[in-house]
Amino acid sequence: MQRIVLKSAAAQQNGDKLPITPFCLNQTALHSPSEFEVTFIVDKVRYQYGFSATAGRIHEEWLLAYPKRRPQQWFGRVWNWETQLYEWELGSNLTGEKQLWQKSTRDNVLFLSTAVQLNSQQLQPVYGWFKTTLHMPNLGHIGPRSSASLCEKGKKSQVMGILRAADLDVEDIVIEKEPFDPKTLPDDIPEPVKEMIAGDLKDKHIIDIKTVHKSMAGETIAFDFEDESDGTQKLFAFAGPWD
Repeated sequence: MQRIVLKSAAAQQNGDKLPITPFCLNQTALHSPSEFEVTFIVDKVRYQYGFSATAGRIHEEWLLAYPKRRPQQWFGRVWNWETQLYEWELGSNLTGEKQLWQKSTRDNVLFLSTAVQLNSQQLQPVYGWFKTTLHMPNLGHIGPRSSASLCEKGKKSQVMGILRAADLDVEDIVIEKEPFDPKTLPDDIPEPVKEMIAGDLKDKHIIDIKTVHKSMAGETIAFDFEDESDGTQKLFAFAGPWD
């Protein structure tokens, strides 16, 4: 979704395909548009933006804003299969060169991206959220080291804030460093391999992470990080990239 918002207006030419991969385990979904929607807040205003698309075109696109807690539909468009045209709704609360933006929006490009490229100041905060606020870490390689490093750098309060917001009952995080000890390597590893590993990790430290909880009786109990639930481990790991 982020890629389409940021790249569609600049990179898509007539006939170019959108980077959409349909759900392949359902025959109906395989040939249906994929839908994307996000709700977010910028400068105390809530926005609800979304679109549905196939590789060939944008089928629907909509934006609602809540500047006064009540929804305002700033724009919307729906592809009509019978007429082979878009049905547009450009709300009165959307200001600027709306007709120009509409005429300039190609089938495989978002109206949001087109309008911002053509100097819509009102839609810039929505586009800017995708550009500067939304961060997508590589979840396949994410680990707890980034968050542990954050705690060591005096930003433990940010990490704890995320854990407390999730109501995980973690009272504290304790980060300890221990020099690497070659004796901790498994006995079945060949000696030449052990020596090579020991050489590579000679000046490295093993990070030991402990989470602190309170028992029902009010006692403080430290958990080894590996003993925490998978959900707690993942949320802690995400805290570093989120910051």
